[in-house]
Amino acid sequence: MIKELFIYVSLLAVALCSCSENDGPDAPGTLPPPVVDENTGINVSVVSKFKRFSQGEMFDGTASTVWSDTVWQNDRAYGHIALWTLRDDVSGISFEAEALKNYENEIPVENICLRSVAKVAGDPIPSVDAQPLPRPEAVYVGDALVEDLPSKLTAHELSDIWVTINVPESCPAGLYTGNIYVKQNDAIAATVAVRILVADHCLPKPSDWKFYLDLWQFPFQISALLENEGTSLAPFSDDHFRILESFYGILADAGQKSITTYIKDGAFNVGQTMVDWSRAADGSWQFDYSKFDSFVEFMMNLGITKQINCMSLAGWNNFVGYSDLSDGKYKYLNLTIGSEEYEKIWSEFLSSFRSHLMAKGWFDIAVLYFDEIIDEDMAKIVKLIRKNGADWKIGVSGKYYSVAVERELFNYSVILGNVPTSTSMTIPMFYTSCSQMHPNNYITPENSPAEMTWMAWHALASGYKGYQRWAFDYWQKQDPFDARDRANTAGDFSMIYRSGNTTQARAVSSIRFELLRDGIQDYEKARILGLNKFSSVLSMFKDTQAVDAQSKVMAAQALIKQVSVQ
Repeated sequence: MIKELFIYVSLLAVALCSCSENDGPDAPGTLPPPVVDENTGINVSVVSKFKRFSQGEMFDGTASTVWSDTVWQNDRAYGHIALWTLRDDVSGISFEAEALKNYENEIPVENICLRSVAKVAGDPIPSVDAQPLPRPEAVYVGDALVEDLPSKLTAHELSDIWVTINVPESCPAGLYTGNIYVKQNDAIAATVAVRILVADHCLPKPSDWKFYLDLWQFPFQISALLENEGTSLAPFSDDHFRILESFYGILADAGQKSITTYIKDGAFNVGQTMVDWSRAADGSWQFDYSKFDSFVEFMMNLGITKQINCMSLAGWNNFVGYSDLSDGKYKYLNLTIGSEEYEKIWSEFLSSFRSHLMAKGWFDIAVLYFDEIIDEDMAKIVKLIRKNGADWKIGVSGKYYSVAVERELFNYSVILGNVPTSTSMTIPMFYTSCSQMHPNNYITPENSPAEMTWMAWHALASGYKGYQRWAFDYWQKQDPFDARDRANTAGDFSMIYRSGNTTQARAVSSIRFELLRDGIQDYEKARILGLNKFSSVLSMFKDTQAVDAQSKVMAAQALIKQVSVQ
């Protein structure tokens, strides 16, 4: 009985102290921090997970070497550690984590991941639509999470480590303690004490999360980047899928619900189709779905099974690309939405596509999806689709659609700041684009990563079922760590990075993406605990500018931790 009472008191104390952004050395419920060997010149402190350091920026807070957090079973904790020296360069640096223990129970060391925060090329300020020309000189901001940990510290240049702790589903509730060691030449130079409270709640696995995450995939981009460097990578080959498994595996682990497929050229750009169109000399059409099938099956095997977005009867370009079987040439046929030719060709496709989806057992999860099509054209397309079946599901990302269009939508994602006229759609969502400076997933010193966690809280407060963004991996730059694609603010084209442009390329996650997932965990916890318990904080997330995103998210997460142990 005494043991159980001690555990309970410890749980409540740690839950309360772990609500702060950065627990100081005297925080209640924690042990005093170990003494740091000042002779090494190595300085260490736990810092906020919402802090991104720019190049040349140094730590300026009150140092603490205790990290406390409150989590659930089958949950993930996110920590952030800064290291720096004010002396000459310090070499021989290494790191070691130990298992977190609670009497006979433990969180294994294999569940603790340490990654280095790499600085990437970003922009000094966010902008709407496009950066001013000439484009400002790049600033370098910590965001990419690379596996290679620093082996030395450079004077007056901070290094930081991102820590994730995966709590096993079977982990008994209790207070788990352990350490992360910073070593120099294999001797302990500094110690970060870790205090993880596991509450008696279990988070469902990501595939069962209710939050509807829809980050659009661009699997052709890695092939194009390798081709630019002289390496051939056939789309949807074994080598291609081996690379994509790394990228889309972490997407599935964040609870992604939708598979992005391309049913014609020009959905977003030339050359992106998973359905090969061909036209015989008599004008009849043939459709090869082999690429489409292989990609869908691949994504489903990763655990993304809820929805297939089929892009699109109208894309950024309204042409149809096809192989002319009469002369073997690839051609483009320009079509006008609503024209007789448009309706004839797309009706023929929809008839074929329906039969194929039915045969594969996918028709019920297929959604004919559109991106920011104007209302007049969307009304014509809806009419065409309904001529070909009342059971087709339709999805749109955009704004200002008529009630007649909105009533036909299964999935409707509105641009942040707009409100649907109709409430009949099954899956109402919102999205951010290049038209917002805040909140967004931009790489600038002005954008807080807390804006990404804010997204799920805004969805919870506003009655949306999820969040959408157009680009998970639409890389244009050959440099894997230059986030300034085209004229858009850095980060607009991708959520993550890649290790290189070779067939050995691996996914490199980001602080932005990890904290988006962190917010989705919050969404699931609040939903399970009962939204009525969070009315005091939900009202803060109804604004559309994410003003003071970090302080609001911290307050909301603090309440989740308190409610979780009550």
